Amino acid sequence: MPPVWRLVKKRRLADAMTGIGCDYAPMRWNYQGSRMVYTSESKALCLLEMLVNVNFEDIPSEEFVFLEIDIPDDLAVCKLLEADLPDGWDSHPSPFEIMGSNGWTI
Repeated sequence: MPPVWRLVKKRRLADAMTGIGCDYAPMRWNYQGSRMVYTSESKALCLLEMLVNVNFEDIPSEEFVFLEIDIPDDLAVCKLLEADLPDGWDSHPSPFEIMGSNGWTI
């Protein structure tokens, strides 16, 4: 399986794979307190995700680090098709059907 990427603040590097940020605020695909580590399939997508979610005044004062994360080949993967998602899946906050159990996350 190809690696995935994560862009993190250097000062948060020690916690980068804990999902602890989700303890403090709900995110796109999880409730507050439901830990999740968000990754992207490319460095470019990581950067884009960060740019649309960060206060631009903070960017010059922060150092960021890309993490390359290897996913084991034997990990079970569930592919979600858009046709299988509930109406409003792309709204924010996400519908309960998606965030309800988080049973499909790793």
